[in-house]
Amino acid sequence: MYDLQYVAKLRTSSLGSMLTYWLTLNIMALSSSCLKIFNMIAFTVPSEF
Repeated sequence: MYDLQYVAKLRTSSLGSMLTYWLTLNIMALSSSCLKIFNMIAFTVPSEF
């Protein structure tokens, strides 16, 4: 019984770490794309004025 609980705990902890890693990667990619869009807007707006 203890072994099963330990394995389940280990499995859920590894799943949680994978999910956290995946979320971190997605947030980093999203923020970098937002920075790219922001830089594109920042570079295109002054040239119009």
